[in-house]
Amino acid sequence: MVYILSHTKSWTDRIIRETRAGGTVVNDFYLHYMHPELPFGGVNNSGIGKSHGIWGFREFSNARSVYRRGRLVPTMFLTPPYKVWMKKVVGWLVQ
Repeated sequence: MVYILSHTKSWTDRIIRETRAGGTVVNDFYLHYMHPELPFGGVNNSGIGKSHGIWGFREFSNARSVYRRGRLVPTMFLTPPYKVWMKKVVGWLVQ
């Protein structure tokens, strides 16, 4: 976390632009942590990731995609096992 105590917008913008942090608070200390819609946590070796609401769910979950090819799709002719009927269909299509 970066806590900035300044009313100079150019200075606070520069600090935000030139630093990396899990969160940045300008002119406050704890309201960021208490806000349920904002992620809270560190980056790299600082902290254990983002927490709170959907951010915590995403951080501490393993999102995984699963693709299952259907039985009758055009790409089925491109991959083994090449059955006899499939070889006949491909031969017919090539002619």
